Amino acid sequence: MKMVAQSGLFFRMVTAALFPGQGSQQAGMGRDLIAQSSLVRQLYQTADDILDMPITRICCNGGAHALRDTAVQQPALFVTSMARWQMWQQTGNVVHYMAGHSMGQLTALTAAGSLTFEDGLRLAYQRGRIMQATGEKRPGSMAAILKLPLETVQDICQQVRRLDGQVVTVGNDNCPGQTVISGDTAAVQHAAALAKKQRGRALVLPISIASHSALMAAATVPFHDLLTALPIAQPHVPVIGNLTAAPMTTPAAIRYELKYILTRRVRWTQSMRWLIENGVEQMVEIGPGKVLAGLLKRIDPTVKRRTYTPSSDHAYR
Repeated sequence: MKMVAQSGLFFRMVTAALFPGQGSQQAGMGRDLIAQSSLVRQLYQTADDILDMPITRICCNGGAHALRDTAVQQPALFVTSMARWQMWQQTGNVVHYMAGHSMGQLTALTAAGSLTFEDGLRLAYQRGRIMQATGEKRPGSMAAILKLPLETVQDICQQVRRLDGQVVTVGNDNCPGQTVISGDTAAVQHAAALAKKQRGRALVLPISIASHSALMAAATVPFHDLLTALPIAQPHVPVIGNLTAAPMTTPAAIRYELKYILTRRVRWTQSMRWLIENGVEQMVEIGPGKVLAGLLKRIDPTVKRRTYTPSSDHAYR
């Protein structure tokens, strides 16, 4: 049965919460949230204290340059998405599934109770720091390939690897017609040129880290050590993994997912299709921006898509 939620903003349907990753950060993304809620102000202050980093100032007053570094982007996005999640919970609405895109998996797992806020925040910071350090030692590139099927992009990457002997692979299967490739800079550029010859578009991303490729292999060792030492609980609601495009049901499965997604593909299209096939009627993006809602429109335009924006008309104490 579909019922109007107490807040009047959302319907009670089978709902999935989606948490974004890098690329969704925005200058000033915490300013309105902090102005509306003392609980949110405390959340940001806690993050400042835990990391000894001015997350509050960066998220409220820092420009785009302040969010440039991976080691800053990831914890800043984590805190901002968790702030929105905290405000969502005040509306009386519920979710039945969760998923997070890349780094957003840490937010989803924290919202689902697998990680404490403190541990999730530290993981987000350490993940960004380790990936940034790995990228400095083994620089690479990423590029978005548009208007071509996934299979065509995979074939292009295979051809370039065979010809150049360098790393280039599909890093993100975001939606039909949008694939992100990752690897050695020369190989990514070669693959982008071949994609254009096949009437695709190629946009080199402003990043020097080859996420979700073999170039991140060195990052898995220290990150694995962090995961092993961390208490991880079974989530209260199913959280869909990027690696398997299926629920992560045990702490061991969560540790495996978080470790190996650093070097392997984000299967976002398959993750969204799993949710749809399992009865999800509505997906709500909880975080800054509308990136995931846009991807979902390309995956299945019939599914209800919402971006949760806290309203100043409601009291969040």
